[in-house]
Amino acid sequence: MYYVECAKDRHKGVAGEGRIRELFERAIAAVGLDFKSDDLWDAYIAYEKSIGQMKNVFGIYERLLRIPTLHYKKHFEGFQQLLLASPVQDLITPEELEILKPHIPEGEDVETALRQLVTESRRSLFTATESEAAKRWTFEENIKRPYFHVKPLENNQLKNWHEYLDFEIAEKQSSRIIFLFERCLVACALYEEFWRKYLDYLKSQSMTEYIRYAYQRVCSYHLTNKTGLHLDWAAFEEETGDMAGAIQALQNALKHQPNKAILSLRQIGVLRRLQTDPAQIENAFDSAVQTASEASLGEFFLIKQARYHLKVKNNKGKAMEVLRTGLKRDPASSALLYALIDCELQQLPLDVTAVLRIFDEVTVTEGLSHDQKVDFLERKILFLEDFGSDVRELRAAHHQYYELTGQAPRGRKRAFGEDEDEAMDQVPAKKPFENPPPSLLSTPPMANPYGVPMGVPPAVNAWPAPPQMMASPVGFPGYPPQAMAWPAAASYGQTWPPYQATST
Repeated sequence: MYYVECAKDRHKGVAGEGRIRELFERAIAAVGLDFKSDDLWDAYIAYEKSIGQMKNVFGIYERLLRIPTLHYKKHFEGFQQLLLASPVQDLITPEELEILKPHIPEGEDVETALRQLVTESRRSLFTATESEAAKRWTFEENIKRPYFHVKPLENNQLKNWHEYLDFEIAEKQSSRIIFLFERCLVACALYEEFWRKYLDYLKSQSMTEYIRYAYQRVCSYHLTNKTGLHLDWAAFEEETGDMAGAIQALQNALKHQPNKAILSLRQIGVLRRLQTDPAQIENAFDSAVQTASEASLGEFFLIKQARYHLKVKNNKGKAMEVLRTGLKRDPASSALLYALIDCELQQLPLDVTAVLRIFDEVTVTEGLSHDQKVDFLERKILFLEDFGSDVRELRAAHHQYYELTGQAPRGRKRAFGEDEDEAMDQVPAKKPFENPPPSLLSTPPMANPYGVPMGVPPAVNAWPAPPQMMASPVGFPGYPPQAMAWPAAASYGQTWPPYQATST
């Protein structure tokens, strides 16, 4: 509005009216749907009144009465006052006048009748707008900070924005939904969740240009450190067939995050899917290696480059050349040495001699630590166990391992990096029962009536002699009668009839 006031001083007269009106229309297009945009609409109406363009004022009210704003009642009152102050036939269109004329009662003043008919026809708009304003009133009252600030918003503010957006999406008015998202992203510009919500809605409506514009803003200005958004932008451009746009999106991401490996790999992947000149892919790999901030990151790209030559180009020689180039910088790099072995292991049919040659080359590499040598030897032994054809080579590897560690190889690695032997060693061995407690040795051992060894020293089978041992009335050898009979059990035994075998 301040800009419009400044433009009024510069653009005066009839020639300037078009320029001022253009500025107002731009402002209305930008924020005219805002719940608190009443001041802008009032300024537009006031300007048109000041130059005597009442028909234009009527047209502005026609648009404003359909928009739920804070002062919607005041606008309807202003509309009614306009109808009282100006001839209605000069305000409405000729088409509407022809429609209304048949509804004018005979003998009634035409102007008054037209005013009543126009007012009633717009009252239905006012009623609908009143209902829409009531639906949004609570959401609008809960917005405490509609402007941007570096301080984070409170949780209840974030919740209110989410619920307000969900409400508008459910209303299915695209213009209002997009406008509310744009309002929200002023206050919530640093919240990834709202940008993703906006992008999801735009994608559901297939609004390609809006999607691209949203990605450009969030990835270039607001959330430049969010790698996922950069990758999504590149994927979106690639899905729409704009491969150049995908590469540009990734280059923009690398400008903000130069050492993100996934960004460089995605760029190389785009070039590969584009089936571009292989030299460009090589240059992309070389650039990633040279600009790597750490040695481990450079090795990572070298391994990826070797895998590209091995799997995509089917060129084992070039793959191993790339790895050996990296080993010139760091001969003791375990990652590169493992990758070198893997190049041979991936060949079909498997060349055992070539693999063993690489193992021998690796194990004598200068600069390897003791642990590295042990690990490579273990892997060589496992390889020979699985694929070796000469047991002498296996024995030689075992001997080499023994000389290096002073012990035999532990055995095949388990799935989670644990040796089978090591897992078995963790189970304590059972010790023999050599010294039983003195209480068990207090009486002489009893003879085992069944003649079967019990698996423990004889003294363990002995029971302490209870007082007044008696012969067992039921004939269980080796047990005291108290152990088998209840009180007065003898009387029960005397009443039983003797057992007689029956013939069959």
